[in-house]
Amino acid sequence: RSGAGVGDLVPFIPGYQQKYGIRKIVVIVDTSGSIDDTLCEYFAGEIQTIRKKMGCDMVLLTCDTEVHQTISIKAHDNLHAIIKKEGGFKGRGGTDFRPAVAIAEKVPGAAVVIYLTDMMGPYPDKCRLPLLWASICTQYTKPPCGTVIVLRKDET
Repeated sequence: RSGAGVGDLVPFIPGYQQKYGIRKIVVIVDTSGSIDDTLCEYFAGEIQTIRKKMGCDMVLLTCDTEVHQTISIKAHDNLHAIIKKEGGFKGRGGTDFRPAVAIAEKVPGAAVVIYLTDMMGPYPDKCRLPLLWASICTQYTKPPCGTVIVLRKDET
């Protein structure tokens, strides 16, 4: 540090830090007809929170009865700009969780799958990756695979 004076110090700016061993995750957004634009915005906020906590690359899938978008996002990419460039989340049809989970299982290097949903649709029988259902509903049929957490959506 010789020659470095007080004026040479660079302020600490918090950034993304990758969790040890996790390099990529898959996040799936339920874009069926029961998920309106307000919920999609809420899901985008949840995705941003996940990114800040995990600090890793992500593959984002949007799905109703079929997968409409597969978006690769690097840890430092601007999520909202990417979603806007893609024209928002695509879908608004019926619901089937199986196609997105099948695609998520094939993402090279993925450590976990997180599915943001209202839990209304046919579940896959199994998933080879750890699967976390992030539900906006407190009442749902228990899926045959994965763990369910209920998101607490604060109404303001």
